[in-house]
Amino acid sequence: MSLWQQWDSVINNWDQYSKKKSQVADLIKRGIPDEFRPVVWQLYTGAHDSPLKSAYHKYLKETSPFERAIRRDVSRTYPKHDFFKDKVSHSYQKLHLSTYVHV
Repeated sequence: MSLWQQWDSVINNWDQYSKKKSQVADLIKRGIPDEFRPVVWQLYTGAHDSPLKSAYHKYLKETSPFERAIRRDVSRTYPKHDFFKDKVSHSYQKLHLSTYVHV
């Protein structure tokens, strides 16, 4: 079985492999194909199971008295940077949300 096929199996059967950390660690030492790397690290570190993830979504649902200030500051932070010029851009929204949940 090729390395790619092994990683495909690990990802698709993570519930089984998550109990075999030493086997996964050995496979990591052999290398993670680029296309699998983000998913593997999220699974291996338990990022999807983090209590912080649910806290983030909880904070997004709350209203903040600082909403106007955040929007104003995000716009002023990098006014000439292409990523943040457009208020509907993905980068602008990510910066806004990141700031919003930390206030």
